[in-house]
Amino acid sequence: MEVNDVQPDVESIQQDQYPLTNEFYALTNRSDHPHIDSFMEWILSEQGQSLIEKTGYVPIAE
Repeated sequence: MEVNDVQPDVESIQQDQYPLTNEFYALTNRSDHPHIDSFMEWILSEQGQSLIEKTGYVPIAE
């Protein structure tokens, strides 16, 4: 749905031009779990960002 003459596409969302977006946070609660660092590396990796895009979300801009 176009808002303020801006289409909701990947580019407009990544450039913060589309006004109806929301942030996603991965909270670790200061845990010392041994897999947190590797999970964060993976979610930011090409494979993780590809999965995010495949599920209908917009990946982080490079």
